Amino acid sequence: MKPLKRLICNKCEAPFEKKQCLEHHMNKVHLNFKPYECDLCKKAFFIEAHMKRHLKASHRQEAK
Repeated sequence: MKPLKRLICNKCEAPFEKKQCLEHHMNKVHLNFKPYECDLCKKAFFIEAHMKRHLKASHRQEAK
């Protein structure tokens, strides 16, 4: 049995199971806010893991 989607976006009523997913949705869909920025080139990302992947691939560095 699938868990119930308990978190609802207050802007569009999209359902989410995890707070992190709802926050990502809000940042990307409604706010266009990219909270994770590369210190080396200032490229910004919606998801921290994508910034870490960028650091490794583009700058050959591990995230702090």
